[in-house]
Amino acid sequence: MALKDSFLQVLKNVRNNTKAYTCIAVVGQPGAGKSSLINNLIGEKVAETGPQTDVTKLISAYEYNFMRLLDVPGYGTKLFPFEKWIQDYPLEDYDAIIYVYASKLIEEDSKLFEHIRIWNQYRRKPLFLVRNHCNDLENENERLDVEKDLKKSLSYSGVVSNDVIFVDCSREKVGITELKLKIEQANIVNIWKQRISDSFEKARDVYLEEKSLLAMGEIDTYKKLAGANGLNPILVADMAIDVGIYLKMFADIRKCYGIEQNDFNLYVVFPVAKKLAELLTKQGVILLIKNFGTRFMVKNTSKYIPVIGQAVAATISWNLAKYAGEQYNNDCIELAKDVMNDLIHKEIMKI
Repeated sequence: MALKDSFLQVLKNVRNNTKAYTCIAVVGQPGAGKSSLINNLIGEKVAETGPQTDVTKLISAYEYNFMRLLDVPGYGTKLFPFEKWIQDYPLEDYDAIIYVYASKLIEEDSKLFEHIRIWNQYRRKPLFLVRNHCNDLENENERLDVEKDLKKSLSYSGVVSNDVIFVDCSREKVGITELKLKIEQANIVNIWKQRISDSFEKARDVYLEEKSLLAMGEIDTYKKLAGANGLNPILVADMAIDVGIYLKMFADIRKCYGIEQNDFNLYVVFPVAKKLAELLTKQGVILLIKNFGTRFMVKNTSKYIPVIGQAVAATISWNLAKYAGEQYNNDCIELAKDVMNDLIHKEIMKI
């Protein structure tokens, strides 16, 4: 598979990794309407809902604008006492929290607020406060009283709170647009951008390390061939065979990375592409060998010294092939990295 295509597959695999997404946990009292809120945010029924409590028994994730909304079970029930709930669903796993409640605050809410304070003490991650079923509040004064009580409870726990968003997930969908706007203004997706960028770069480095190991295996093979050719007493044949060895070694190194000959025209904007392209021909390899200068001269003269001379020549040939292969491998890594960085940038710009 070509370099570009193979790395695009790597990027696709990283993108599909849920850990790379920004996670917004929807938490709160059982029966507060967390699942209904998620359905309204996404615009379709993706989460199971019902009038009874503990409808959500396992955490579920739903994609939302390059993020994941996590439908977390409610706390304070026999199935989920708060102490067990906070162990099963630790807040440090989340990048943002939507706290949802629907009536009076309970003791478990105060416990949650204390954990929110610890969660947000240094990171300053977004916290959204949602009062659901707000149609049971008859006027603006009742809403102000509800907001005041919630902020007071939060302040007791040391939580710096935002404005309360009043929502009703009925057919009117009161407050949903406001909540969407608040989430957008918080620019939470940037958390995902940085995380996916870091994940892409890590995948790039792993990919290059794997390919480099393959390439070093090829170099090991060809330096042995070059060493054996160092024993060749015929100078012209020696040079011709060296050129063939180098051409084949360079081709196999490129193959490890999926770099094809027509890629050099495609990636001409990268300076190292020209350098690699020069070694596609016999003339380029001969020039490379000549540039080694005195080292090759030493090899070609010492081979005429009986026994010891040939051993020296073989060693020099071995080392020169190793050096040439490693330099070529480094240039292939540089080109591959340039191509991959360009692909990463384009993927991030899509977000």
